[in-house]
Amino acid sequence: MTRGGGGWTLISNAFTNETAEKTLEEYAVGFGSAEEADLWFGLDLISLYSNYQMMSLRLNLYRCAHNGVEAKWTDCTYKQFAVSGKTDEYRVTIPEVCRGTEIDYYDGWARWDLSKTGPKCGSANLNGVRYTCDDIPQGEDGQTYLFWNGDPINKADIIVEVPIHIEFNVYLRYAASFIISEDCFYLGRSPICRHHDCPEGTTEIHRLDKYSSSNYGRFGGHCAEGFKTLCCKSEFVHGDPAKKCHEMMNPYPCKLECPNNMTEVVREATLNWSYIWPQEDCTSFCCEPGFLTASQENWKRAG
Repeated sequence: MTRGGGGWTLISNAFTNETAEKTLEEYAVGFGSAEEADLWFGLDLISLYSNYQMMSLRLNLYRCAHNGVEAKWTDCTYKQFAVSGKTDEYRVTIPEVCRGTEIDYYDGWARWDLSKTGPKCGSANLNGVRYTCDDIPQGEDGQTYLFWNGDPINKADIIVEVPIHIEFNVYLRYAASFIISEDCFYLGRSPICRHHDCPEGTTEIHRLDKYSSSNYGRFGGHCAEGFKTLCCKSEFVHGDPAKKCHEMMNPYPCKLECPNNMTEVVREATLNWSYIWPQEDCTSFCCEPGFLTASQENWKRAG
């Protein structure tokens, strides 16, 4: 998409009222046509990708002429955002308010304490019923319509920018396959990590909030809050992780190896204050031979 200097991908837009008044299940799965740029991408995939890779979110809003003010497009960009999973009711994390030409109207969505997880809706409904400029809704009826900052607006689309080095001239549904193409990956993005269920076709292996080394997938930065979930393709997982794996204390300087030819999946750093000065002990997550047959790659820290 060329708007905003390019590099953006459409996740929500409507020319009709097809995106309005759907069920939660429909909003979770997504619907519409990417080819026609008339779609809602789906909360599950937005959650999956926004917690794997940092995203920026841009809203393009259109207001009808009103009270002497001419009709105009405005924009508002959140430098960073993430959506939690189904178990956390798809709540949003936005560290700072949006910026752009919409600043003239103030941030119409994020009105909560941004150091905390936000509500499911906030002060906006960008999947509401569309209307024409000669029939602007009034009063309480306007709450079922497209609105921002509590006021009805005529048009809106939502796009995301992902700083990732892959060909990104396709819609995000195809880009999401980049995640699943890896045998194992972590869900949850530093510093505020939220729990996310592993997507269909993968199995949850372990949860942790910090690490010292990871043999499967790119962990990234430590979590100041919450934890990340290690997911692996189910075809490479042979058995129940709760029965086939266990944690082993690995005190400073963390040189112990997993016993009985077990495989170390990840080594988690744990701060120990019992020394003269704080030292990082470790906890090794060890699994039985043959439990996990995914390819091992020692990734550099992703950030």
